Amino acid sequence: MAELKADINETWFAWSGAATAAPGANITAYYRIQGSHLVIVYAPQRLGGDPSMHVDTMYRDPTNDYGKKLFAK
Repeated sequence: MAELKADINETWFAWSGAATAAPGANITAYYRIQGSHLVIVYAPQRLGGDPSMHVDTMYRDPTNDYGKKLFAK
């Protein structure tokens, strides 16, 4: 948590998709939060059906890929 707080000014939010929708409309929007120690992605997938039924999500710490912090100890 200390790493995230220290990098807050270098953490960004990106959004792609509609900002508003009619009641009952099925809209999809992609978003990403990214900093030097954090990547969070929310990405609905169409795949020929209702995108609200298939959503890809991901959390990652780019400084700890493949558990390199654990193995460095």
